[in-house]
Amino acid sequence: MEHSDGIEVDGLGNTIKNVTQSVESSKYITINDLPNEILIQVFSNLDPIQLCSMRLVCRHWNHAVLDRSTWIKSFGLKFGTRLTFPSVSNSKLWILEYLYRLKMYKKWKKAIATHKNYQLLNNEYGLVDFALTNFAQDKLLTFARISGDISMCNLNNGKNQTFIPGNHLLTQITCYSVNWTYLLVGKLNGELFLKNLITSTSSGSNRSSLIQFEDEQGSRDDTITGCCLNYHFDKRKESIDCISTTIKGSVKCWNLGGKLLKKVKLDEPIIAVKSDFKNYIIAQGQEKTFIVHFRTFEIISIDLGISLENFENSFVDVDYGDSNIVICYESTIKVVNFKNLGNIRLKEVMLPSDVSILESKFQTVPYNKLHSRDSEIAGSDGLMCANILSDDTVIVWNIREPATQIVPQCTITPIFNKHHPAIPNDRTYATSIALNSSIIAIGGYNGFTNLYNVFTGDYIRECSIKFPKRLSHMYLHTIPIKDIQLNDSPTASNGIIICGDAIQYFQFGDPKQQSTTTAKKRLNVGPSNKQVVHQNIKDEIDDYENLQESKRKRELLFAKYNGDNYDDNDDELSIAIAMSESFQNSSGSNVGSIENDEDAQLKLAIELSKSTETEPVNDDDLEQILRLSLIDQ
Repeated sequence: MEHSDGIEVDGLGNTIKNVTQSVESSKYITINDLPNEILIQVFSNLDPIQLCSMRLVCRHWNHAVLDRSTWIKSFGLKFGTRLTFPSVSNSKLWILEYLYRLKMYKKWKKAIATHKNYQLLNNEYGLVDFALTNFAQDKLLTFARISGDISMCNLNNGKNQTFIPGNHLLTQITCYSVNWTYLLVGKLNGELFLKNLITSTSSGSNRSSLIQFEDEQGSRDDTITGCCLNYHFDKRKESIDCISTTIKGSVKCWNLGGKLLKKVKLDEPIIAVKSDFKNYIIAQGQEKTFIVHFRTFEIISIDLGISLENFENSFVDVDYGDSNIVICYESTIKVVNFKNLGNIRLKEVMLPSDVSILESKFQTVPYNKLHSRDSEIAGSDGLMCANILSDDTVIVWNIREPATQIVPQCTITPIFNKHHPAIPNDRTYATSIALNSSIIAIGGYNGFTNLYNVFTGDYIRECSIKFPKRLSHMYLHTIPIKDIQLNDSPTASNGIIICGDAIQYFQFGDPKQQSTTTAKKRLNVGPSNKQVVHQNIKDEIDDYENLQESKRKRELLFAKYNGDNYDDNDDELSIAIAMSESFQNSSGSNVGSIENDEDAQLKLAIELSKSTETEPVNDDDLEQILRLSLIDQ
């Protein structure tokens, strides 16, 4: 039944629908009638947590929420990211990336900080030119270029320090490469040395820890300008694990035994060399970049359009995961992408002519992240780079950004607290940087370091504290920070600050809990002492095995010459004859009688040999032998 006002009711008087309202409502457009592109634009303005709720409304909304562009814009509004950015969670789930990133920012900003300070035992100058860290194994290695000295200790407290001094051969070093096992150094006079750090710390070992790489064609006075070591070297010392370059344009490939495996001649001076030891060797020339195939040694040269005359002020790094070569020199930053060797792409940024680049550093990532890229994870697995400029600013930009031009992500002007020492006019405010997927640490002088958001450049907090009074030498001079090292895990919040020979370890929040299998307390003998102990154990095992082998051989000889054990019948017969001759020589007065009885003794020896094959020697036989022995005497 339908009434005149357009209301339809059933037989019991219940209203079914309002016909007029239904017709009128069809004239309006609802949100579900919007195109999917408009929905994505609308939803991208929501918080990521709200997006997770919105996708449950209907299939249409779920499709819009799951679109990558929705999350990219939402993350941009929330964190200041762009199309590509480094991931914290290493996950394809955007909501998981959101939760992990929130957790890390909260930890860096609000967690309780722990600091530990210690002094290195390195050299008389107290200098550190290079630092190698392993936060997972609590190891720190430092190298001083001026003296060739190496120090190793526990990373978080400086205990169990081991000092490996250099010698007269490790002087005038022009380049070096270090890993946990080897030190490779190139010299001004063209000499190249490899030092084994394991055997250098082994007490009582006679092995040589330093070998010189020599080219049979001669390379004297051809200055070594670059060298690199394989991270995963060949223990059999057969493959290419060391690469060196010279001022005359030579690229030489060596194994760890010092054998020259391949030599490539290029047409200009080489200032640096990098390699992943799998696919390519990157040799940076004075005006060109050379890409050498690791297997076929085919050469591709790329003209940069600039001349790198001042080698010391140039910075060359390689992103192997996305095939990018980053060259920073004076006021120019260039990125060479060689993913497609048939179509080399270059992008650059030109800074003002009065601004120069003082430092360049890649984002701290695990080894596999620098050598591979997974574009499917949230943020497309970006990689950040930071540069200290001479105008007291720091710029941060994304190496893997698909744009054709380099556009800085943010520009930071660091300002330290009132206790920071006065800075001379000829020095810049920032001296060292380190960055990860969440923050960038910028250091000044005497250990003062601040934390900033890596995407927005916003100030987060102070990272350092003043050095204790026991390190009084840190207050006598204005000492620039040499290096800042962060944990390569994106979910960790700790690192170290290196200032002269003083180290400050910092930790925000509690460290990761160890698993139940490793949570038990163990004797911590330090990274260097572990190497000593392990090598000493190997040496002692070798000595013990050699001793046991010589003892076994001696016992076999005793058994053989005492008549207890023989290899075969012929051996037993030869021993019997030898013993008979020995008896003859020892009895000079009875030579004639012994010669007359020679046939009888030989016959007896043969009979004894036959009897031992069939049955054991009885007491009568032993008595007879003893009598004969007395007669011979």
